[in-house]
Amino acid sequence: MRQVRISRRYGSLGSVLVAALVLVVGFAPAVRAQGGVVAGVVTDARSAEPLPSVQVVVTGTTTGTATDVRGRFRISGLTGDSVTLRVTRIGYRPVTQRARVGDANVRVELVASAVQLEATVILGAPVGVQARSIGNVVEHVDAAEIVRTAPVTNVAQLLNARAPGVVLQNTSGMIGAGPRIKIRGGASLSLSSEPLLYVDGVRVDNTVGTGPGSMVSRLNDIDPATIESVEIIKGPAASTLYGTEASNGVIQITTKHGASGGGSVISATLRQGTNWFMNAEDRFPTYYYRDPNTGTVSSGNLLVLERERGTPVFRTGRSQEYALDVRGGGTNVEYYAAGAYADNTGIEPTNGERRANGRVNLGFTPRDSLTLTLNQGIVVNRTRLSNGADGSSVLSEGLWGGLSLLDTPTRGFLSAPPSPPPNFG
Repeated sequence: MRQVRISRRYGSLGSVLVAALVLVVGFAPAVRAQGGVVAGVVTDARSAEPLPSVQVVVTGTTTGTATDVRGRFRISGLTGDSVTLRVTRIGYRPVTQRARVGDANVRVELVASAVQLEATVILGAPVGVQARSIGNVVEHVDAAEIVRTAPVTNVAQLLNARAPGVVLQNTSGMIGAGPRIKIRGGASLSLSSEPLLYVDGVRVDNTVGTGPGSMVSRLNDIDPATIESVEIIKGPAASTLYGTEASNGVIQITTKHGASGGGSVISATLRQGTNWFMNAEDRFPTYYYRDPNTGTVSSGNLLVLERERGTPVFRTGRSQEYALDVRGGGTNVEYYAAGAYADNTGIEPTNGERRANGRVNLGFTPRDSLTLTLNQGIVVNRTRLSNGADGSSVLSEGLWGGLSLLDTPTRGFLSAPPSPPPNFG
């Protein structure tokens, strides 16, 4: 009986030792896991006030925390000598900062930034207005991003299919011809349906120049590479801001400006392209003619005859554009300057365009409450369009002509043979 009692005592003591050993072994990794700690505070860079509810995450992991009401944070369970922290909060610019593991006095400063929820639009007022404070729907087109990623050569291509309710109807495929722009459909049978056009808050004359079958749009005078954004107010809703003239809508163009506090950035652009009339001779009719004197029937294609004569009717057009811009600024000054030259020819010898654009935007902020700006743009555009409805285009001249006129000075065409225009420089 005594031996049994002794064995029970030793058994109880062994159980206690085993349990203690298990606790020590299990506790050791936990102690090691808590060894890597980074702690600190997040404050506003301008006011130095602590910021609560700031997300602090170790990059490359899911380990992180949020600051308390005093802006304090603490992350444990880290390994290695140092970690990279990513600190984010709505209304502030994200910050990435390196911290040493074991440092409990890390200090992170966040700089406030604009929030898209409070987007500012440019209207008929002298200052920007928050989009949510007006009762109209304003379509925004990020022109700078579109031009950077897509082959956009004019404003019509920039707006096409990028703003709901804005329809661009091409009037001609000629070089230099522009589209008709309608916002939410036509508003009149006899009056113009063109929207008002503003550039940097200044109204621009967008009266269209029309001719038989062709139209030149003032929108195409603006180089899309100089545009930062486009805002569109649709239909009669624009009349509350711009008056009754804006019943067809308003297109507001904001050009690029410099960036203060940084160096200069220079960009150069070169574009080359061609355009042609595919299978033109196969698309042109073959004419038949009976000689009234001999009764002989002859046939011929005017395009083939002109090619064999050495004066082809259609040509391979060429498009070329050269552009250069510089953007930058200093502490209180920002500047943007751009220039572009385009020389384009169409498939008809009577169709061509030469355009030169220039723009300079300057901004000066002598103090926080005063900003001076100077925006200046110039365009010189010489466009030659072939008429399409009065019988003077190459296509209509040929279609209304015939072999009966083959031996006349018109060489089979209705009123004049196709010939290139004199050089216009």
